[in-house]
Amino acid sequence: MMSYNQTMKNNVDPFQSDHSSLTEVVTKLREEEGLTQKALAQKIGCLESTIEKFENGHTFSLILLYQICNGLNVSFMDVLRNSAYNQEE
Repeated sequence: MMSYNQTMKNNVDPFQSDHSSLTEVVTKLREEEGLTQKALAQKIGCLESTIEKFENGHTFSLILLYQICNGLNVSFMDVLRNSAYNQEE
């Protein structure tokens, strides 16, 4: 993973990440944890359809992204950085 300083040197702002890149990172992390959308939803206290809509790019919320990151035990900033890195490829 690229550090924040490397990301900024390459003129990639992680706060301007494309939703599709963010949702891909979140989906991959959820699957790596062996969680279904339903299990993640239960873990963070939302509906399964909320996770489904987020991962499919139909809805986006930084608050939801933050809750998902907490549910997956990953850093919010790491997800943003990973997303920005994926946009470079």
